[in-house]
This record gives sequence, C-alpha cells and structure tokens, in this order.
Amino acid sequence: MGISETEIEEYLKQLNVIPKQQASVWGSVMPSLLNMALFGPTATLFDLRYHILHSTDREIVIIGVDSITGKMRPEHTIIPIQQIKNIELKKGVIANKLIIESEIGVMKYRINKTMVGSKWHKVNLHNFLTTIR
Repeated sequence: MGISETEIEEYLKQLNVIPKQQASVWGSVMPSLLNMALFGPTATLFDLRYHILHSTDREIVIIGVDSITGKMRPEHTIIPIQQIKNIELKKGVIANKLIIESEIGVMKYRINKTMVGSKWHKVNLHNFLTTIR
C-alpha cells in the first residue's frame, strides 16, 4: 500500500483535524469467523478491509482505504476522545489486536508490526499505541 504520511496529513487537514506527527498506522478489519468457515482463505478477498488509524489528543480518525487501488477513500470516521468508552490492546508476536469501544459501536482491528510499502507504519506504531492509552 503506497500512501505517504504527507498524503494522510493533507487528508486530515481537509477534515479540520490537526495532524499529530508519527501518529498514523495501518489497521485491518479481518473476515468474520463465520465467513472464514464458509469460504476458507477466499474470505479475505471479500471481507478484508484496510483503514488508516490516526490518533491525536482529541480524537481517533479512521480513514477508509480502497482495497483495489490502495488509495484513501472519502469515507472516514472521527471519534472524539470523550465518546470512547474503552480501548483494549492485545499484543501479539506478528500483530496487535486493537478493540475500540465507543458510542458508535465496537471496532476491532489487527495492526501488523510492519507493513510492506509503508516504512512509516513501523516507526509510528509505538507513538500511536502510546497516544491511545
């Protein structure tokens, strides 16, 4: 996926969000267990979605990414810190699992420790995880 940090910052500024340095990471929404059982490995073709997660002191911004082009989509969600009920982080060997519970619902993400084509992801991961706690 070839999105630069500069592109993310420009996108956030269009949303009137003041970008925080090194606070963006890739997150993926994995296929449900039911879909994995029904479709096996092909479930990821239909159900795997990537998002860019950006955290500031005031909000978490979730930006949709087109799974075919790898470009940011116009769809986004801004969750003010006051609306977040709980954040749970489960650390793993290859990836972390992030669960955000807010007034709009529960979002579950897999956050890989590295991301091919996005060197900034690995550098930003520590800052992102520190900011959301």
